Amino acid sequence: SIHSWLSENLVSGDKIAYDPKLHSIAQIKKLSAALDKQDITLTKLEDNLIDSLWTDRPDPPNGDIYPHNDAYAGQTSSDKRDNIAAQLATEQADALLITQPENTAWLLNIRGSDVPHTPFALSFAILSDNSDIDWFVLDGQVTQANEAAVKKHVGAGLTIHPLADLENFLAGLKGQKVLLAESFTPSHYQGILEAAAAEIVAGDELCQDA
Repeated sequence: SIHSWLSENLVSGDKIAYDPKLHSIAQIKKLSAALDKQDITLTKLEDNLIDSLWTDRPDPPNGDIYPHNDAYAGQTSSDKRDNIAAQLATEQADALLITQPENTAWLLNIRGSDVPHTPFALSFAILSDNSDIDWFVLDGQVTQANEAAVKKHVGAGLTIHPLADLENFLAGLKGQKVLLAESFTPSHYQGILEAAAAEIVAGDELCQDA
């Protein structure tokens, strides 16, 4: 395991850097608790050092997004969002941050082509306790040609944003109670919410439990 390797190869006082976008909240909590006993410190990086060397990195996938027929989905997106919003009320949370693209695809009844043989779009979403949803996608994935069809299919309460706006949106949630699935949510987003004085509610991934 990572913990075993670090324990065997580092000594008291050492620091290990990590990219918070690549490790979940639960992973960092577990690793930090174990390494603290040996006085080994985890230090998050603002920028991934490998990225700075990857000069010929390809652009992110930017495939088509299209509606998934409600007849095959079993429920409309509006019904699904109402059900999850009711669970947010039970958890006493104002919003849910969804970082798993398959969960966004399920909740919105949409499909994509960013990953071969896996029909979802690499996107993020924030569901509010009133069932409204803010969806963050790469520029060009929802175009003038398909935007009307996607919005009609998903139903009322959908707002589409550029993916680049996600962090600023999270930074604006001051005072909000935001539910995070610690096993899946990158710790990077926890840091943004904490800096914004939002209250983090640790919970399960509600879309997977629905």
